[in-house]
Amino acid sequence: MYIAWHGCQSFKPDEATAEQCHEIGLKLAREMWGGKCQIIVATHLDKEHLHNHFCFNSVSFINGQKYNYSKSEQNRLREVSDRLCREYGLSMIENPKKASSRPLYLDEKSGKPTRYNVYREDLREAINGSRDLRHMMKYLADKGMERTAQ
Repeated sequence: MYIAWHGCQSFKPDEATAEQCHEIGLKLAREMWGGKCQIIVATHLDKEHLHNHFCFNSVSFINGQKYNYSKSEQNRLREVSDRLCREYGLSMIENPKKASSRPLYLDEKSGKPTRYNVYREDLREAINGSRDLRHMMKYLADKGMERTAQ
């Protein structure tokens, strides 16, 4: 059971000021969850890219309903964030990709073996240790990887 929800909003490095970043974060929070949930907007300046963290009580203090972060809410969050960024003349992610799960991200960051970094290492070895494509494909097949239709 979740008692709080956490989300992030990032900005391209050197594109927004800290004040703009925080102002956009507040506007996003008000439009998405304002008046329904207790929320904290924290603007972080500790990375090359400025970013906002949103943390809020997942149960509304108004009606006791639990927030449902559904696909439609994900889309609405992106639409509101993109609209605000356009209003401020800031960049948006044009072709968003699904982010790794937090546990996977932390495992990869700490160097623990995950299927993804094992695959990357196998590919690196295959590329560095092969004279040509045929040898590389044999190396990968010997590792148990299969070629799929292109």
